[in-house]
Amino acid sequence: SLQGRASGSVTYVEQRGKPHFAVKVAKLRAAGRLRGVPFPLEVSRGEVEYAGERLEVRGIEGSAGRSRLQGGAAEIVLGAAPAVRSARGNFVAAFDELYPWLSSLDRLRKPLSGVTGVTGSAEVDLAQLSGLLAQPDAFDFEAVVRPKDLRISGAALPGTLTLASGVAKVTPRALQLDRLAASALDSRVAVSGTVHEYTSPSRRLELTLADGGAGSQSLEWARARWALPARMMPRAPVALSSGRIEWSGAAGSPLLAQGTVGLAGGAQTEFDLSWQPGNLDVRRLTLKDADSDVAVRLKWGPAIAEVGFSGRLDHRTLVGILAEPPLTRALLQGDFRAAFDLREPQRSTATGRLEGEGI
Repeated sequence: SLQGRASGSVTYVEQRGKPHFAVKVAKLRAAGRLRGVPFPLEVSRGEVEYAGERLEVRGIEGSAGRSRLQGGAAEIVLGAAPAVRSARGNFVAAFDELYPWLSSLDRLRKPLSGVTGVTGSAEVDLAQLSGLLAQPDAFDFEAVVRPKDLRISGAALPGTLTLASGVAKVTPRALQLDRLAASALDSRVAVSGTVHEYTSPSRRLELTLADGGAGSQSLEWARARWALPARMMPRAPVALSSGRIEWSGAAGSPLLAQGTVGLAGGAQTEFDLSWQPGNLDVRRLTLKDADSDVAVRLKWGPAIAEVGFSGRLDHRTLVGILAEPPLTRALLQGDFRAAFDLREPQRSTATGRLEGEGI
């Protein structure tokens, strides 16, 4: 259905036996419904110009349900292969209304299969869009998204993921984040960096983390999710002052992680590690507070295990940082390194000094 008013001019000229039409609409105000779209569409102002095989719209303002569009402009070339030559605009997307419809579309059902719901809104600045109308999946585009308390639910998430602020720049090949503030349960973090080929299983992450923290709810979710021993869990809260993650979805690619974390009791730890199935390489793990100052090195794989320990680890530190600290008072100190050959144990080596009490 379509209703409204438009004013402008229509020109018809016959050139060399071929008719030529030109339409210019200077004022446009209309509302209607489009088959397959469950909410009303409205244009409050805009200009339209059509001539030959070229259609151009400028200054379009309007709405799709509760989502609003401003400054919309597009140039479309018709003919044998209709295409969008350029398009731009600013709109505020109301995902409470948009997501149920988007998730029902065939081409989006699979990419959105892991998401059970999206609510809230986001401001989107579409800087550029172009491509063949018959191949929308191949559109070239660039958009800047600013979430406004955007809430995402999914089976793999610890709870509702809230994106409160920050910026995400989206192109067909990359997703660039700038201090995207994310929170779930009682955890929070600001994420910056790039996700390359984000629609591909072999996506590649290069992310930095800041202003992060996790409380008892998030730590309990992590313990249950990865079946971690309760005695290994830190006491809440945990604060992440800085971090970095690099990972490629390609088979066999390692997950690289670095960071500085504040623990309960005033302790601070720094870590630098890589992980892939069957292999863990903790290049550096430090723990420091008023009672302890220790650095640990650990490498574990199918054929070899390496461990290094230097400094002092006091029982009082463990009481402060662990949710279930050991009951026995213990002390471990020294400078020690060992390499264990798991296939030929006689080739194992160890060197250094290690002293312990209450171990």
